[in-house]
Amino acid sequence: IHVFNLQELSRWRVVSGTTYIATLGGSYVDRIILNGNYDPAQNDYDIALMRLSSPINVGVCLPPKAFGLPAESTMVVTGWGYLEENGENPTHCKVSPSLQKASIPLIDRAKCSSPTVYGSAVTQRMICAGYMAGRVDACQGDSGGPLVHLNSSRWYLVGVVSWGVGCARERSPGVYCNVEEMLNWIHTIIEVQLIMATYNFFFLH
Repeated sequence: IHVFNLQELSRWRVVSGTTYIATLGGSYVDRIILNGNYDPAQNDYDIALMRLSSPINVGVCLPPKAFGLPAESTMVVTGWGYLEENGENPTHCKVSPSLQKASIPLIDRAKCSSPTVYGSAVTQRMICAGYMAGRVDACQGDSGGPLVHLNSSRWYLVGVVSWGVGCARERSPGVYCNVEEMLNWIHTIIEVQLIMATYNFFFLH
C-alpha cells in the first residue's frame, strides 16, 4: 500500500512479459483497492489490489490456503529497485533498467521475530526471507514487487515486498506481506469487483 499515490492513478500502468523498465504499452490501472486495515506505523496489512482496464497474462498463481512452506524454502524476489542501499543518492545513483532477481530462503518465523532481529514488529501478516548474514536482499524501489516460489512446475505468489532495515544488512532480512494470510480479503475483493462489473454492464446497456 505504501507505494501508492491515489491522486496519480492515471500514471500507473502494468506491463507483463518484459524485463526492461522503459517498455511502452501495458494495461492502465482504473482502480486501486487498499486494504482497510493497513497500519502505516507497523506496515501491517501492507497490500493492495489493482483493477486493470484490460487483461494481461501473468504466469504466477495465488497460493492455496495452508500452503505451509517450511523454512529454507527457496524464494525468488524481483524488482527494478536500487542496486544498493541509499541508491537514490544522485552522486552515485544505482538503478538498473533491466529487471533484477535474487534467490533467497524463507526464514523461520520464530527466528525473524526474535528479539535480536525484528521482535514483535513481525506480525502474522508478514513473512521474512533472505540471509541473516545479509548479502542478498530487495531494496528501496522494490516495494510492492513479488516474492514467488516454484512448486510442481508452477509459480506461486507467496509474498509482496514490504519493508526492512536498509538493504542486505546483517540480521536485517527483507519483510514481505504474507499473501496466504490475505487470501480471504483478496478473494472477497475480486468477487465484489466482479459483481460490480456485472451490475454496471446491465445498468449501462
